[in-house]
Amino acid sequence: MKFIAIMLILVISISSSGCTGNTATKKVNSEIPINSASSTVSATVTPTGTSISEPSASSSNVSNTQEEVTIKASYEKPLSLEDKNTIILDGLLKGEEYIEVIVTGEIFGFEQIALVWDESKSELVEKETVKSIEKIENQTLVIKTYQPEGIPTEKIKWKSKSGKAYEYIISERSLGDTDNSISKFDMKESRTTLIINTNEKINPSLPEFTFSVYGEKKDDLYSANKIVIKKSPGNEFVQELNFDATETPDDKKLGLEIEDMNFDGYKDIRIQQALPAAPNVPYYYWLWDKESAKYIKNIELEKITSPELDFENKTIKSSVRDNASTYYERIYKYIGGIPTLISEIEKVADTDKNVWNITVRELKGKEMKVVKKYTEPL
Repeated sequence: MKFIAIMLILVISISSSGCTGNTATKKVNSEIPINSASSTVSATVTPTGTSISEPSASSSNVSNTQEEVTIKASYEKPLSLEDKNTIILDGLLKGEEYIEVIVTGEIFGFEQIALVWDESKSELVEKETVKSIEKIENQTLVIKTYQPEGIPTEKIKWKSKSGKAYEYIISERSLGDTDNSISKFDMKESRTTLIINTNEKINPSLPEFTFSVYGEKKDDLYSANKIVIKKSPGNEFVQELNFDATETPDDKKLGLEIEDMNFDGYKDIRIQQALPAAPNVPYYYWLWDKESAKYIKNIELEKITSPELDFENKTIKSSVRDNASTYYERIYKYIGGIPTLISEIEKVADTDKNVWNITVRELKGKEMKVVKKYTEPL
């Protein structure tokens, strides 16, 4: 009896210790604060200027937030149809097949679009938008339809938070429990430590645009790799420009300039590419195209460093240092829509004679020819 009593005491003691440990663990976990609002990066946009916004201390938490769309094609009714929060749409073809769209996070501008085959172009083109939903957040959408083995008749489109566009064409893709019946779209946006918003009206005929430059601070310099353009009224997405990471000491605009680079009345975009040892600052350039209502990258302009615009003469001046003793002043003018070198002044220092040897060249026909040579004191 004594032995049994001792064993009972030991069992009760061990059980009590285990319960105490679990209770303490639950207490610690329940005290961890959850505040999604504090983990967002915000920027205050002023109507006439530029603003810089530093991230909150918990911005690293945001980068771990899952943002994805999973699309499952199935012959069977998905269980999500039993959920009262599921959005249900009829497909453009009658059938007992299902497209299940599982949204984790947020998507915007969801559209169900009818497709037709264009013989002249030999491609599918959009006929009309059948259904549109402004925003879907942490919700599932199911389309009851038939998935053709031949030419597709419909697709769905949506955008991420940053305005990046995605689409899924509804067609036969090995329905059932196989890997290729599931499509995943990872929309997690890379979070950067600096966002600059600039509001600009690029032409009187167009609404004001917001140019959001995504970048980060690197030691004493700043870097950018993306510009997102939206219409200021309504926040409607216009375009996203992606490029290799830049480098600039400019903490106000990250090297962004919005000005009419081709003198057509529409403001264009340039952003500093790098910080060279010489004062020949290179840029990435995008010109506004009126027909497509988009910005188009311009490679020819990238040859022009440290540009200065002369709106009266519709020319671009570029000052270049070739080395410690050789300098160029170049003038470019658009000929046939291409920025063309029309004038160049070369200055070479002669320290022995204490003079500049100056050579002037001008465009004659299709060639640059020397038109003058002279010297000036250093």
